[in-house]
Amino acid sequence: MRMALEGPNTALVSTARTAEREDLFQWVGPFISGQNCIYKLASRTDIDIPNIDAAKNYIMGASTDSAYKETLASLGFKEGKNLNLYQGKYSQLRPFAAQRVDLIIGSATSIQLQLSHGELELEEIIPVAKIDSNLHHRNYLALHPAIDKDVIDKLQSSLERLITSGTAGKFELEFVKPIAAGSPTNENSALWNSCMKERQPLSIQ
Repeated sequence: MRMALEGPNTALVSTARTAEREDLFQWVGPFISGQNCIYKLASRTDIDIPNIDAAKNYIMGASTDSAYKETLASLGFKEGKNLNLYQGKYSQLRPFAAQRVDLIIGSATSIQLQLSHGELELEEIIPVAKIDSNLHHRNYLALHPAIDKDVIDKLQSSLERLITSGTAGKFELEFVKPIAAGSPTNENSALWNSCMKERQPLSIQ
């Protein structure tokens, strides 16, 4: 992200468009985003979360540069109380795997990648709560603020043409593969499908 801020002709994809980042970049999008959920290890039968408010009774792990920090704050997670922050992208995964934190947050489009950084398989986790879509941050192309506005407009127009022509949808089907695995238990199958398979498709806003 620092490179995209310091380099004169640089961009970062895909980037969650948060309030904290809004004025740092110019934006093209939105791109595809996944349903955000909270997850626990399937082996953690001691964790009982009947609703999303109950998640605050456990320790959440997240990285310091995570776009989820705003979402977690909205849900009542506070560093030093029920939120442990770790330096570096995906750095919360090893503490999560080692049960030093109880929960992680992720999306249907990235959860498999996240788990790989903790040497975890998809079947080793269970979603425990679905996060309201109003708290989601859509993904965009974040561009250096000095890039000419005409370039930004052309990129946005090109993306919109890809969407309206159906080409973007074809790319999505080819490159963004849905998670094929089923729930490791028979519990919360609807929640599992939401948290593992639901995506917000490309659209023009």
